[in-house]
Amino acid sequence: MRQPIERAGYSWLINALNLRCAPLDHEWVIGSRPALSQSASGTKVRVFPTGDAMEHHAVDQMLFALSYEGVNLGVLDRAFQIHAVRHDLTAAIVEQPANGYLRRLWYICENVAGHQLPLPDTAQNIPYEHLLPPERYFTGPEEMSRRHRVRMNLLGTPQLSALITRSCWTDESLVNARIIERMQDQMADFSATEIARATQSLLKTEARSSYEIEQERPAPDRLLRFVRALERAGQSLVDEELLFDIHRIALGTGRPDPSIGAYRHLQNWLGRGNLIHLIPPAPEKVPEMMEQWFEMRERVMRSDAPALVKLNAVAHSFIYIHPFMDGNGRLSRFIMQVILANEGLKLQGIIMPISAGLLVNLDSYIGALDALSRRLLSATQYHRRDLANDPELDEAHAHLFAHLDFTELQGEINKSVARVLDGVMRDEINNFVRRDRFKERLNRELDLPNRDIELLIAVIYENSGRVSKRKRRGLFQHLTDENVALAENIYAELHAPEAPVSAVAPLSGLN
Repeated sequence: MRQPIERAGYSWLINALNLRCAPLDHEWVIGSRPALSQSASGTKVRVFPTGDAMEHHAVDQMLFALSYEGVNLGVLDRAFQIHAVRHDLTAAIVEQPANGYLRRLWYICENVAGHQLPLPDTAQNIPYEHLLPPERYFTGPEEMSRRHRVRMNLLGTPQLSALITRSCWTDESLVNARIIERMQDQMADFSATEIARATQSLLKTEARSSYEIEQERPAPDRLLRFVRALERAGQSLVDEELLFDIHRIALGTGRPDPSIGAYRHLQNWLGRGNLIHLIPPAPEKVPEMMEQWFEMRERVMRSDAPALVKLNAVAHSFIYIHPFMDGNGRLSRFIMQVILANEGLKLQGIIMPISAGLLVNLDSYIGALDALSRRLLSATQYHRRDLANDPELDEAHAHLFAHLDFTELQGEINKSVARVLDGVMRDEINNFVRRDRFKERLNRELDLPNRDIELLIAVIYENSGRVSKRKRRGLFQHLTDENVALAENIYAELHAPEAPVSAVAPLSGLN
């Protein structure tokens, strides 16, 4: 006869206490021998071997969870809303006041969950304990809590933070110093003049890619305004006014729209068709959560975490707050560029086109976002009258978004940046330099107005080096066959695989 499953740790807390929080991506159960399996829902199930049943007390399960599963502030916050759990924790601390795990739980109860316990301050001779084990997590600057003798080192604040485990960090070539070296390697084959002229091309690539991720093709003037904003990224403090300005630039159409350049005042939802993927925090919660986001950002930027960890924590916290009705993804990627610039990863004006890297395997990135969104949605209480109506929240759920785990998204960011540094960035510069040289050669060898030169270049690039007969008759009747053939031959010469751009003799005026 099959024995009933005995849950442990966070899984026990969620089920025994009926907590409303995001489902776990892995659970622990009690068994006779260690094992790892996967449930039908995709949750990883680990078996903890013990001959004895565990105590069915919340505090004991919390101690197990901290020891074997790590820190899940979302679950602990909900558990500490229950008076009986707080009472049991108080009794446990009275009995073992020096226990580091209990003191961490005490700090979480008072500062994350917001419930003071009737306890005196910890004795001053007891050593401090890290809230997050730094060997397991990327952490923020330490703040000493004398009451608990705990080093508060969240990557953020007790109100809003990001959890990112070090297990996702497998490539030491993505630390700041190595990124600088790899960016320099990408630019090594080009002159300073070519690099300077390629900066606008990379800015346009980043701007265009950011819109393409949202499956949008902006008008040229709107794209140009966003390029100008990216060019200035890192020059100004990211505050509410700047976010509103960038939002107007990214979404502005010239028509009055009260939702542009202002936090949303309506409940929105994300999905495809009529299928809901995520319902963000209620609009009345947005101003408060954005204040917390600015405080979180300040602490994250003071941490010694790598730049890619900082941009993951800050940008994705922004995405899930979803402060605007539309355009949150574009603003999050603008925020990424601000952080890269602040971290010294904008060399000679050259930005790292991270959006272009994400586009290479966009399904994987969107899949990671959707996986977290589905877990949040499953803990959201809402109703919908019919498919023609928007969903309505049945109860507040902003707490679900306060301490999200972005470990999986860190892997996506790392892979994206690795693609950029492995060739995407150099290819973009290469393409610009080739096109620039193409124009120089055409100007030198064909006596044509600039408008005709630009049109000829656009047509040849659009058709992979050739001018079709239809375009020849419709657009270039005034050109001789020799003119067209010369342009096609110059293109072929500059784009020949056996003649990379670094081997092509530089033209006058470019060096």
